[in-house]
Amino acid sequence: MLELLTSHYYWSIFIGMFFFGDLAVVPAIYLGVTGKLDFSTIAWFTFFANLASDIIWYYIGQIIPQEKIKNSFLFKSKKDEFDNPSPYFKLHGMKILFYSKFVYGIRPLVRVLCGIYKLSFAEYMGINIVTTALWIGLVTVGAKFFNTSLESLKHVVLGGEIVFTIFIICFFVFELWAKKYFKKKWGSR
Repeated sequence: MLELLTSHYYWSIFIGMFFFGDLAVVPAIYLGVTGKLDFSTIAWFTFFANLASDIIWYYIGQIIPQEKIKNSFLFKSKKDEFDNPSPYFKLHGMKILFYSKFVYGIRPLVRVLCGIYKLSFAEYMGINIVTTALWIGLVTVGAKFFNTSLESLKHVVLGGEIVFTIFIICFFVFELWAKKYFKKKWGSR
């Protein structure tokens, strides 16, 4: 199986995006920006894998009974979101959907809730297309910035491992900040 994945990089990335979501975007885009893999192919695989997983999460919310979803291993720790749905989500679900793309860890839950509340699929997909493109663009700009501004360091340190590590650290610091910010902003409503 490992040999199959390593011989088919792009499909491996597609599977990684599908199952690990936006967390897999960062290393994939970095590989494209640094020329290790073809950037345009990486961008398209990333885009379509994200949209495919968004569609599946939405339909899970529509098709599977809410009780089964909330008792599943994926959402056991988030039972309160199902037991006490926020009226704010019902009113502003599309805004929450937009912001959830940029906060690691809440994306599947928000997409399932969109399906449960039967938010407009056309609007749902429109927002996912825009945020997926925006996310790929932001990660690309960050990867290009770190790759070019630290070019001399990249040559000194075999293959740019330090650049990649700094990029990942910045990514996670932003994720933690955004998660706390939105939890504080929307958690009290």
